[in-house]
Amino acid sequence: IIDETQWHYQWEDVGAFHAKVFPNTMSSYKFTHQGEEFYYILKGELTFVVGDETYNVKKGESIHFPSHLPHNFENNTDGVVEMIIIVTPRLL
Repeated sequence: IIDETQWHYQWEDVGAFHAKVFPNTMSSYKFTHQGEEFYYILKGELTFVVGDETYNVKKGESIHFPSHLPHNFENNTDGVVEMIIIVTPRLL
């Protein structure tokens, strides 16, 4: 569901990605891990579920949350979503 082929940076404790999320797809359901995550939407709109809250994040908007909260995202549209993801500590 995610294409991370355009660029990908790794530092010791931070991972940064330019990613595409294909239409009508969902990330792993209620994923948890240590650290923090930040997403900036370049194109389209994603629905994030963080803990018990739901957020619709559109082009030009961002979301940041502690990763120990159960979380996932969904592209409920017919278009590809592009975003910047920054995760600490890096996962990949």
